[in-house]
Amino acid sequence: MRLKEKRKVGKRYRRVYDIKTPYQRVMEDPSISVVVKGRLKEIKEGLDIVEINRAIVRLYNQLERVHRRKGG
Repeated sequence: MRLKEKRKVGKRYRRVYDIKTPYQRVMEDPSISVVVKGRLKEIKEGLDIVEINRAIVRLYNQLERVHRRKGG
């Protein structure tokens, strides 16, 4: 989230944000080469969100078990 503009409304300021992911900002940046953008796109397409979520849950549960064993 990046601040797009800030307007004064009465005594307060109204902030307007440009809500884009870092990936979206890189893909829109003309200074980034086509080769780099192509590689990022390949990486993104290869990601499986469901599998990543399962891995996070599994690792969190492992961390919890270790913490309980140590008496935390």
